[in-house]
Amino acid sequence: MYQISHTFHVKNLGRKVRRLISRCDICQMVKHPNRRFETESRIHMPNAAEELCAVDLYGPLPTGRGGVLCILVCLDLFTKFVKLYALTTGHNSVVPCGRNSKLT
Repeated sequence: MYQISHTFHVKNLGRKVRRLISRCDICQMVKHPNRRFETESRIHMPNAAEELCAVDLYGPLPTGRGGVLCILVCLDLFTKFVKLYALTTGHNSVVPCGRNSKLT
């Protein structure tokens, strides 16, 4: 930019270059980010069974027997035990959470 401004007289050269770079897709993809994207890593390692459980809702699926549309997947991260629950609805469901809560 210095060489251009030293050789030619272009009014508002810096503003025009910034505007051009901000609109250019290739310039945005190869631009070095000026912010750090590193975060603190927090490791959640369970020490006993039923201490940490991962829950996922899988669906909607084609309607099955009894009007089942979704599957609730519960995974105990310590023992890797998987329990599947068939649900007739995938929304507005109350899922009990906590260490001693049991789904039946």
